Amino acid sequence: MEIYSFEELSSTQLWLCEQIRTQNLFPPLAVVAKRQKDGIGSRGNQWEETKEALTFSFALPITSLPKDLPLVSSSLFFGYLFKKVLAQRGSKVWLKWPNDLYLGERKMGGVITSKVGEVVVGGIGLNLDSSNDSYAFLESEVPKDGLLEEYLGELSKEWRWKQIFSNYEIEFKLKSDFIFHHEGERVSALEATLCEDGALLFRGKKVYSAR
Repeated sequence: MEIYSFEELSSTQLWLCEQIRTQNLFPPLAVVAKRQKDGIGSRGNQWEETKEALTFSFALPITSLPKDLPLVSSSLFFGYLFKKVLAQRGSKVWLKWPNDLYLGERKMGGVITSKVGEVVVGGIGLNLDSSNDSYAFLESEVPKDGLLEEYLGELSKEWRWKQIFSNYEIEFKLKSDFIFHHEGERVSALEATLCEDGALLFRGKKVYSAR
């Protein structure tokens, strides 16, 4: 997968979506920036970047994704693979449903996914330093070099959603005491059931987003 590198971008996600939309670039490819001026997080929020962060986006044809992957759970799929890479390097990171990377009780990063035609554009931001007290950061003993390349290698493998989901389901049961927001209400995940398509079943309705 070709990687485009920049010193600074407004947002790797917005830049790559625009390149795909205007057919200036074609998947598969990735873009990484040392700094983002206006990075975006989930639900359209601004990504509060620290002095040092890994911020990148990638574009994949929908046909290259697992055939059994529910597209509404793409962020969960991408996030779990990234969490897997970090865990293999010694991090104690866990994936809070549906798209947040946590270390203990504090957020360390997140995943966002957009669909542009028949292309899925995923974006990941990971805090690497302690300059923002509101966030956790990747443990100092965890190797950072080659992290992006290793993750893109994982994306290129022939995964099945069922395989990823079965592993995430175990972690979810161990970490199901978190709170998510639904229709303006703070809800404990203990009140919901994780469905096979990545949704939470809450009060008889499937919820795919934390808000």
